[in-house]
Amino acid sequence: MPSTRRAFSAIAAWVPAGLWYAVIWGFSAQTAEASGQLSGRLLYRLLAGGSAAFRAQDEAGRYAIVEFLSFYERKAAHMFLYFVLAGLVLFALGRLIPGPGWRAAGTLAVCGVLAGLDEFHQTFVPGRSGQAGDVCVDLAGCVCLVLLWRVAAWAVRGARAGRRRPTD
Repeated sequence: MPSTRRAFSAIAAWVPAGLWYAVIWGFSAQTAEASGQLSGRLLYRLLAGGSAAFRAQDEAGRYAIVEFLSFYERKAAHMFLYFVLAGLVLFALGRLIPGPGWRAAGTLAVCGVLAGLDEFHQTFVPGRSGQAGDVCVDLAGCVCLVLLWRVAAWAVRGARAGRRRPTD
């Protein structure tokens, strides 16, 4: 019974990562027009709500600003989505791979395959195309998460070691 429970726990650990990847897949399934409108509206609202200088522009000026910043918004969205995915994959792999180095490598490998699959999927969506550069941006988000995880682990180990030192 304990091995069955452990197997179920290992499988269940993948559910959040699978659900998050379904969200990513859903965004990728949007046509280019729908995706552009969604990101443009979001960026416009953020700028209009937070920048008096943006609000002071005429409509053509606001449109030009949104068009310029849209590229960066999209790349930041890629990084964020895969940053979160990497955290969920890292958690799931923790049930299977005990060593932090191997778990980090496994996380990057799984996320790299999923990013490539997602970009390939986009080649079948009207107006979209798969971009190798986007896989790199996705992996940059994963690398940021893995580095943050390792730095946090290092800091916790250092704090614990500091508490164990004998006083003078």
